[in-house]
Amino acid sequence: HSNADVFNINKDNGDDAKSKPFLWRSRFKNDDFTAKAEAARDEKDPAKRVELYEALQREHMQNSPFVFMFQTTKTAAFRKGVSGFELGVLSEGNSYHDAKKA
Repeated sequence: HSNADVFNINKDNGDDAKSKPFLWRSRFKNDDFTAKAEAARDEKDPAKRVELYEALQREHMQNSPFVFMFQTTKTAAFRKGVSGFELGVLSEGNSYHDAKKA
């Protein structure tokens, strides 16, 4: 899973399109981005998938209508003896369900 779909795949730029990703909202359609994002998303080999996504990201920085300037980061700290806490990629992914302290 990645954000590659919403930032790179726009198959229908029409007003009545079923899917309206960020590219659609920007009125930007690039069939090459779409093909490369789908190929990366569907690639089974993890190393090859990373390679495809990295190439797509470099091209995206040069040719897309988006400019990414900042990204927030989050840090979590807990004391010795705490186990089972999982810090997710996004804050909604944090898991306290199995957290325990000794």
